[in-house]
Amino acid sequence: MEKVASAVEDKTFLWGPQGAFDPEVIPVPDRDVGALQLFQSFLCNSEDEAAGLSNVLTLWELIPKYTADQFNYLDELPNDYQTDFTIYNNRFKLTVFPGTYYPKGSKNKTNVEAAPKRRFPGFREQVVEQALIHLATQQARAELVNNKINYYVTFSIRELYSVLKSMGRSQSHYQIREALEVLTSSIITIKSSGGTETTSRYPIVPSFSNTSSADELVKGRDVWKIALHPLVINAIQNSTYRQYPLAPSIPLAGFAAYLLRQMFFSAPNISGAHPLKVSLLDLSSRTPGLEMKTMRASINAMIRELDKMRDGGLLEEYEVIEILPKRKGRGRPAPVDAEFVLYPGSSWVRDVKAGSKRLALTEKALGLARSQRDSRQKSLPFL
Repeated sequence: MEKVASAVEDKTFLWGPQGAFDPEVIPVPDRDVGALQLFQSFLCNSEDEAAGLSNVLTLWELIPKYTADQFNYLDELPNDYQTDFTIYNNRFKLTVFPGTYYPKGSKNKTNVEAAPKRRFPGFREQVVEQALIHLATQQARAELVNNKINYYVTFSIRELYSVLKSMGRSQSHYQIREALEVLTSSIITIKSSGGTETTSRYPIVPSFSNTSSADELVKGRDVWKIALHPLVINAIQNSTYRQYPLAPSIPLAGFAAYLLRQMFFSAPNISGAHPLKVSLLDLSSRTPGLEMKTMRASINAMIRELDKMRDGGLLEEYEVIEILPKRKGRGRPAPVDAEFVLYPGSSWVRDVKAGSKRLALTEKALGLARSQRDSRQKSLPFL
């Protein structure tokens, strides 16, 4: 990534809501607010380029919060969903409780609003949360609540609709509102493998409230406010996130868009000599959209998405290695998994390098030791 042209050639600029700036070490009392400013600023060459970038929160992204989507199509919804997952060889147990939403425009025979319904957070909620994270890169604010710093985002449903549309994800205003209701009522907890440490019980989005003034309501602008999850706040304050371009994800299916985000933080040294290897089973355990009738169908679905990445220049090439059962029966054995080897195109390498350089700048500005980067990025905090 080329440096932004400047009068001082050895300076590298970040572009944020306040324009371009050269990051300096932030005084300790100001770091909570300064961390948010850095989160909202990208290493790039112009304001327009910055508008096409977002952040992927590395540890938060690896928590399989939305994989219970498959249970939303059962006749009876389970009371909770539990699954084991790993983050850099550390094992955890996740429990997800379904959220509640109020169907819009649906009335019973007596013309009374229908009763609230429950559903697990799934693909719809996942994309709405991604839109909220992108909005946070543009307009999140910090506030002190009970002597703790919270980050929050204010927006109208219309604004969120526009962000989703720009990301290639179309949802109606009713669907967005329902997804927000599920996100703010679906509680998650995480336990360490031995059960000795447990996160607090928080909804995925801890709060959702209407803040419209009388003037805004008269103008037809319904303004809402959401608070970010403590693990998201921790990621912002500890610089455990990476910038990535939104445009390549627009034509992709949801599970492939998830993979794309993962590609920008899980392979910091990506090159033709060091391609990224992805297990289909591991991917399907972290994101919805790959629960198909056969493994062959899932493999074919992934191949279609990787073809799009290759056609768009993100990938130079890819390989598919089918994993067959150890015991072979009669006839052609069906694969039980597949490994995809992704060879990067020049744009992927360039954007990863920009993200790595930006990470070094934000760490320095926040006084975060480079020697402790692995500990920050690979250890899930219990908050």
